[in-house]
Amino acid sequence: MGFAHALRKGDTRLFCPVDLLAVLKEFEHAGGNPGARDHFFHTFNNLSLGLLILNTLASARKHNVIPDRFIAPPRGSPQPALKLWESLWTLTCLFHDPGYMGENFWQTFAVALGVDARVEEDVATPDPVVTRINNAWDSEFLEARNDLIELFKHVAGLWQLSGSGRGNPSHLFDSALRRAYFNGRKCGHSLVSGLNLIKRCRKAVAVPAANYDKEKASKACVIAALSMMFHDRHSRHTLVEHGVPPISFEDLPYAATLMFADALQDDRRDIKVSRFPKEGVLVSLSVSQDEVLATVCLPRIPVKWWHSKPALDYSSLHCLESCSPDAHAAMRYP
Repeated sequence: MGFAHALRKGDTRLFCPVDLLAVLKEFEHAGGNPGARDHFFHTFNNLSLGLLILNTLASARKHNVIPDRFIAPPRGSPQPALKLWESLWTLTCLFHDPGYMGENFWQTFAVALGVDARVEEDVATPDPVVTRINNAWDSEFLEARNDLIELFKHVAGLWQLSGSGRGNPSHLFDSALRRAYFNGRKCGHSLVSGLNLIKRCRKAVAVPAANYDKEKASKACVIAALSMMFHDRHSRHTLVEHGVPPISFEDLPYAATLMFADALQDDRRDIKVSRFPKEGVLVSLSVSQDEVLATVCLPRIPVKWWHSKPALDYSSLHCLESCSPDAHAAMRYP
């Protein structure tokens, strides 16, 4: 948490609700997501891996590239301690998983009540809760959705001639978001994480830093939200099924980096055990301007977790390869 607060001070123009991570930590301590990995610890694993990768691949990014230029400080004004890509990666990674607290109603309710959060799969979400979730899509999250659509059009390079006969890309993207948001049983944690971050920034009432920039803070949150929505399997599959085109690494490097880092690790599964394995599934990682090569070793994790291991989800590799015509994703299994 001290490291997260130090990163927040690196660009105080932006909105960075670090205390939200403390809430996620307590949610994990209470067993809010039984059987899943420790997402609080996992957040910092991803953060470190992403910094290592982007320090090579993004080190030469200029202030005028999209989407970084949307939060660039005016020429001649004081520059933040963090580079723009460092600020955007920090926001993307630190807040990509708090949506787990809103993913499943019964688990969140159990944590609040202080009882076992294990819930049978066939237990339905109460109708009043479903109504509240659905209503929020067209009310409280409406502005955030519109922000995401506008940024998506910029970074995806979508331009459609009038009378082309094709469906509106904005409507296509919004339709895919709606399905990823709530499928009738649970919410998609990656999209909820992003929507919540944007909304919190828009509604922030705490006293900000002296150089806090409301507009750039909001834009940074939208960039982070768009970057994080591709990292989980449910959201990624939903977007692909709806025909949403991939975004190039050059235009949105934080999305591809989060997908890649997310697939390279398997953190502790039992939050009650205050120990971590000396060796994880990631064996080595080498980064150059031409190649990012990860070597993983699946026998280092129990077979019972293999079915959900992101490294075995070839859709993530396919999505990464689609992000750039020159991209090549490879995983070696010793």
